[in-house]
Amino acid sequence: MHVNPFNEETVTWNTAPSCSSSEITRSTLLVSPEVGWQVWDLTSLAQSNVANGNDTLSIMLKTVGTPSSTHKFYDNTDSDYRPKLTLDYVDNVDGIIPPAQPSLAYPADGAILYNTSTWKLESLDKPQLSWNSVTNATGYIVTIADSNGEQKYKSWEDPEINGTIFTFSENLTAGDVYSWWVQAINGSIPGPSSSRSTFAIGSPVDHSYNGDHTWTYNFQTGNEVPDLGHTNIRDSYIGSGDADTNHGTDSLVIGTDCEGVNTECRMIFALDNSQIPLPMAANIHSAAIHLQVEFPATGQIDLSVHRLLTTDWTQSGSTWNSSSAGVPWATAGMTAGTDYEITAISTTSIDSSTTSVWLDIGHDNMQMNGDHGWIVIATTAAGSPAYVEFYSSENALDNRPKIAINYTDVDTVSVSPSGSTTDADTGVQFSHILSDALGGMIGEDVVWSLTSASSGTINSTGYFTPQLVGVQTIEACFGVICTQESITVTPGAAVLLQTSTTEVSITADEVYSIDAYVVDQHGNEVSGETITYTPTNGSVVGVTFYPYNAGNQTVTIGWASQTIDLTISVIGGAPVYYETTGCEEVIKAGTTCQLNWTLHDQFGNMLDLNDGGGITWTVGGGVFTESNGTYFAMTVGNYVINMTSTGGLYYELPIEVTHGAMASLEIDASSTFVTADEYVWLNTTRIDVMGNRLSVVIPQENWTVSDGSITAGQPAVWDAQRRGTKTLSASYAGMQSSVSVQVTEGVITTLILVIDSVEQPENAELNMTTDDQVTIKVKAMDSDGNKWTTNVAWNIEHAQYTDQSVLQEKTYGSSTEFWPVFASDTMYTLRATYNDANITLESTIDISVAVGDLINVALLQPVELQQSITADQSVLFLPQLTDGDGNIIDSSIVSYEIVNTDSGETSDITSTIVDNSGVWEASTVGNYSITAWVVSNAGYNISETVTITVDYGSAVTVDIDVIADTAKAGECHTLTITGTDADGNTFPESAMDQG
Repeated sequence: MHVNPFNEETVTWNTAPSCSSSEITRSTLLVSPEVGWQVWDLTSLAQSNVANGNDTLSIMLKTVGTPSSTHKFYDNTDSDYRPKLTLDYVDNVDGIIPPAQPSLAYPADGAILYNTSTWKLESLDKPQLSWNSVTNATGYIVTIADSNGEQKYKSWEDPEINGTIFTFSENLTAGDVYSWWVQAINGSIPGPSSSRSTFAIGSPVDHSYNGDHTWTYNFQTGNEVPDLGHTNIRDSYIGSGDADTNHGTDSLVIGTDCEGVNTECRMIFALDNSQIPLPMAANIHSAAIHLQVEFPATGQIDLSVHRLLTTDWTQSGSTWNSSSAGVPWATAGMTAGTDYEITAISTTSIDSSTTSVWLDIGHDNMQMNGDHGWIVIATTAAGSPAYVEFYSSENALDNRPKIAINYTDVDTVSVSPSGSTTDADTGVQFSHILSDALGGMIGEDVVWSLTSASSGTINSTGYFTPQLVGVQTIEACFGVICTQESITVTPGAAVLLQTSTTEVSITADEVYSIDAYVVDQHGNEVSGETITYTPTNGSVVGVTFYPYNAGNQTVTIGWASQTIDLTISVIGGAPVYYETTGCEEVIKAGTTCQLNWTLHDQFGNMLDLNDGGGITWTVGGGVFTESNGTYFAMTVGNYVINMTSTGGLYYELPIEVTHGAMASLEIDASSTFVTADEYVWLNTTRIDVMGNRLSVVIPQENWTVSDGSITAGQPAVWDAQRRGTKTLSASYAGMQSSVSVQVTEGVITTLILVIDSVEQPENAELNMTTDDQVTIKVKAMDSDGNKWTTNVAWNIEHAQYTDQSVLQEKTYGSSTEFWPVFASDTMYTLRATYNDANITLESTIDISVAVGDLINVALLQPVELQQSITADQSVLFLPQLTDGDGNIIDSSIVSYEIVNTDSGETSDITSTIVDNSGVWEASTVGNYSITAWVVSNAGYNISETVTITVDYGSAVTVDIDVIADTAKAGECHTLTITGTDADGNTFPESAMDQG
């Protein structure tokens, strides 16, 4: 029953609503038919909801247990098979309380019913159905449904119902499935129906008594109740080719190369005996599975059946790699000893002609109600892969695997005699007793055998014929019910003298233990027999032969009237020591001496050198050649020649080697790469023809050096000076030798600044303009005057201008460039700084920077280069001169030129403007241009021009000129008025008088 609301459009597994844990009802879906209507009675939920004011019904369908199959129903989108809800109601005007929902008692849901009154099962054709008594129930309606429809029985009408028990009046059909449910009635008011329960009538197939205290029951999927798949054998195979694929619905493949080259397939099957109510007082006697071939074997195959130990295998979930999804086997394909027993239950051979096969699967751990599993593993000949395909339980009924379980009333097997002893010549008759669970004796035969580790034979009647001595184990089995008994076998009667060998070879220093014995007819050694030993030379103490003389000796071995001659070849004694001659004198390196040696036994007898075994020569100071016995001296010193033979002999000969002829003189310099500040120590060595070294002192006069100074001695000392590769030579006893030493600069003591390849003195000064650039390089110098380029840190210093960009980003390296921007009356200082872990050095140069060449002439006044003024006004000229970096240049060098643009007249007015503090006074009316100009150092005229328009100034005087000398009243006359400004410029003005 569903508790929380849900939306069918959005609900998922993860958002499923919560439901009541109480089951309302149930119905069983059969294996067949696969389609059709399925009904659930929801009366109890409907009555409960209505009684509580809830007019809705919500339910969840959930499987019972963990079935291995799925089922789908049509939903409300299907027009023909959409779900239907049928509501039946009565008018309960009297308010009668509906009875409760009955609970079915017997049989259990899904039960298969048998008549178990005898050990040979039969169908239970008239079972009795029962349920609980329901409060307020005045009657019951029992519904029985099968493939032919439904039959309802009412307790107030039908005699089949007696209280809460229903008994069929007619026999039910064996193998058919029936469903039933019960509804309680209170007067005319019905209660909810019980859950629907299903049962079937068992139909044993070929269940038989075999007449020998064994019964056989045959299991085959669907052979009794097809609609429920009863009985059921679980089977599948696993394959390494499709290692992650489950084959639970496929035919059964077993063999090699079954899923491709170098693949293997194994068959697994299981049977739950408890699906049949076999008599629990019985025991498993034996079991076998019958398999029918679907596709014949492709070659000879041995099929070995092993008991499955693991419970993790499932028909629908297991693969070659995993027992279930995400759970791998410890070893792919299952592990012997962990997942299945190592020892096979049985092995059966098949080939391409095999159409079906029986495999023995019985073992002593099988239980009457147990769930057992087996794995079948194929073995094929090397280089001849083969596989076979059997029908599985998913095929037609006649072709499906069939398991025959044989059970018996035999409970134990006992064997006598117990713990007996016999000799190898005497057989023993064993007998057996079979007993049932109550101790009653059963007269059936057993199968006699010996365990694999035992010897002898035993026949079908239990007569044991011994062979080898020791404890032997007898086994008697009635099917898989077995018992074992031990018997101790002792030797039989002595019949034959034997020895392990009749020929042997030893040395005179050895003894030989004679191995002679007497055996019975089976070869078992018989102790306590007296054996005699008679030698032709030497002696025998006990069984040990002690030789005297070399040669072939005979020991006669005797027992009773039998004798055996043992021939013993005695050879010389063991080598004991070596003697040598030669190589006694002192040997010069590079020369040889001759060595001879002989081998002797403990008595001083000379032996063949080969008797001492191979000799390992351990030689000091030289090389020994065994083939000609020569020792070649190489290294000066005192040594030994050691002889160690594989026979264990050891001998040493002292050898003294002195210096040989001189071959060369060696000068070994303490270093061939030094600085000018360092010394080189020179060790001198005399080397002979074999490389032996002798330290010698070279006189002062025998040294020749290309630079520096040398002091003779051992070692001699050379004081390096100048850089470069220097050769130091020496002579000794007519031998010359030399060594080359690479000298590099020493520790820096001084920094030297270089400009244009000229080394600058300390605190040098340099004059330049802002238009100039200078490259300064640096050299390092050591105490010996060696100079070289080095890297330093560069820094420009100034009281005002400290921007290091004037060094063009070359602030570290062997050179820098100074591109000044600002001229200054104060000196710039360029500083080079060298710094390492031991020393800091500096060098400086002071630089005077003057302004550069004139680049621009500008006028600060006037601001506008177009001027309109009167003759009464003036223009102030304030020129500004700059170089390319904007440095100000003295403006006193500026010249001024005026051009009357109306007349083209040009005049130099430099002194006029300079004397008037830069002011030009306008005077004559007109148009002018005044140019301020300077000629640069490069000879270019650089200028700035101001255009000036000069108009009349203010009139300071006025002249009137009248055209008429006289005038009449009322006439008008023109007067010409002329004004004059302060600079004498005149200009007309008009005026009119009216009198």
